[in-house]
Amino acid sequence: MNHAYLRFYAELNDFMPVTQQHTLIDHPFELSRSIKDMIESLGVPHTEIDLILVNGNSVGFDYQVRDGDRVSVYPRFTSIDITPLLRVRPQPLPVARFVLDTHLGKLAAYLRMLGFDTLYRNDYTDAELAHISHAEERILLTKDRGLLKRTEVTHGYFVREIDPQQQVAEVLRRFALSQSVAPFSRCLRCNTLLKPVDKATIVDRLPPKTREYYQEFRICPTCGRIYWRGSHYDRMQHLIDRLLQSEAEQPRLDQPRPHPQDAGATNQSTDHASHRKEMPMRSNNTLQKLKAGQAALGAGLVFGSPLIAELLSQAGFDFVLVDMQHGLWDDQQAMDAFRAICLANATPMLRVQQNDYYTIGRALDRGALGVVIPLVNSAEEARAAAYAVRYPPRGGRSMGPTGTGFLGDDYTKAINEELFVAVQIESQVAVEHAREILAVDGVDGCWIGPSDLALSMGVDLTTPQGKSAHEAAILSVRDACHATGKIPGIAGTPETAQHWLDEGFLFVTVVSDFGLIKGANAVLQQLHPPS
Repeated sequence: MNHAYLRFYAELNDFMPVTQQHTLIDHPFELSRSIKDMIESLGVPHTEIDLILVNGNSVGFDYQVRDGDRVSVYPRFTSIDITPLLRVRPQPLPVARFVLDTHLGKLAAYLRMLGFDTLYRNDYTDAELAHISHAEERILLTKDRGLLKRTEVTHGYFVREIDPQQQVAEVLRRFALSQSVAPFSRCLRCNTLLKPVDKATIVDRLPPKTREYYQEFRICPTCGRIYWRGSHYDRMQHLIDRLLQSEAEQPRLDQPRPHPQDAGATNQSTDHASHRKEMPMRSNNTLQKLKAGQAALGAGLVFGSPLIAELLSQAGFDFVLVDMQHGLWDDQQAMDAFRAICLANATPMLRVQQNDYYTIGRALDRGALGVVIPLVNSAEEARAAAYAVRYPPRGGRSMGPTGTGFLGDDYTKAINEELFVAVQIESQVAVEHAREILAVDGVDGCWIGPSDLALSMGVDLTTPQGKSAHEAAILSVRDACHATGKIPGIAGTPETAQHWLDEGFLFVTVVSDFGLIKGANAVLQQLHPPS
């Protein structure tokens, strides 16, 4: 096993678990991989990075990590000119234009109010956002770390603040935009630049008081919305003044913050010294791989042991699935296991006992980033599952995440986008209705249970006819996933996993703790101690 030793500086520690902040991280790895992939596997998007030093030398993102490498990773610098050292910073954009992720609608409105070209729709897909950012040379603003890890995204920023007004001040500081503000020059609805319009041409569209007291108007050429300096203008101007004042008083976010444990740090106090920095939501790396069309391999757990969860997570699986349907888990054990899985940088997932609103909500409150719902046989049952797993407005999950603090302080705002939801198709009835089940909004994919499916079909898998019928049913579910744009998954074994991967399944469990222990008998069978 190879080892690399990494340290992240200043605000890059915002993305790290508390145990890995401001300290040297011993990161084991087997196969050669780029420094970009290794850094992003630890949670830090490449768009946040300005400088990478390996053994004291500046390198680019394509550097292949070697055993024993010591890596220092830095955020953006402003007070020091490091241009001669740069290998990873992209060319600056000529104009600050933005495209915003779906959960930053209020920030989009504020940026437009300040005159910045800001694209926003609440139905953009991740692929669309990445493409727009690249093709139109726009800065992608998001609270989704996984989105910023896409190679196509070269200019992006992870928004730390929660309050929309504080988000505006953060963006103004981060990109030094206070001198570029042009208030009330864009349509708040559609982003188009406003144009002056003669009052006589729109007088029939104005409220009576407006016709009487106001003479100057602007209109949006795209949507036709009319603007004038009414009482709302004074309120908005007051807000702008406060935002600009806040921007002037706060330090630039792209100037690295010192920490007592960082080399070269001073003892000068900062505005971050007196209170804990908010921890951003942990990214669901497995979900990002699946969305990108890459296979994710997992292990299943039945024995109720957080220690086994930790050990299997360290083996390199993308996700580890805590089986609360057939396993020996209670709430506390599951919560401890999810934490152990995260410490090894795997994705914690679970299979709930049943498709029940209260059961699903209680299980998710312990900290899973993925959930498998068993025995879903109809679109109606799939809709019930989708409703239970996500918070409003996308679902109806009840608020009470009592065990999710380790995932990030903005859990309730971000989990809807980070959660992976798979329904189990494991009966003949479910196979027949697979397309309707998978078409349900909020269902991300499926996880086929081959054993239960064989029982439901009444086939004998020891016969060629039974095996052929069984595989045909499984592949028909895969085809339903492709037809609905959902992720095909299946419960595999060490013997069958490669076959299912070759057939196009992406979300695949490979082993279980129960299976590994049962396999111990094979070791004894191979040994012949002397009698």
